[in-house]
Amino acid sequence: MKIKQKFNKINFLNIIAFLYEYSGLIVLIGIIIFIIVNLIIHNFIGNQSIIDTKYHFHTAIIKLPNDEIVEGEIKNWKDYSNSDQIQITFEDGTTYLVHSNNAALIY
Repeated sequence: MKIKQKFNKINFLNIIAFLYEYSGLIVLIGIIIFIIVNLIIHNFIGNQSIIDTKYHFHTAIIKLPNDEIVEGEIKNWKDYSNSDQIQITFEDGTTYLVHSNNAALIY
């Protein structure tokens, strides 16, 4: 029984020594695994944008279905993540919902 206790104590000390000696490598491997798991989770959830950004535009030029061109100062705008449409509201309160091919947002 004393031999088994001594053997367990030696194993425990060896594990502690190994962890101390290779702690930097273990942390690096842990960080890499964490990043890979997060990227996989984000991909399966459907969130393709890892970093969300918000853009500010001042002017918009819109082509309407009757080929009329409308230009104005932007009050606010919104894009839809699952669509190619953009909703643009001008300073005068007029709101347009157009395909992104028919709108130019100018900074």
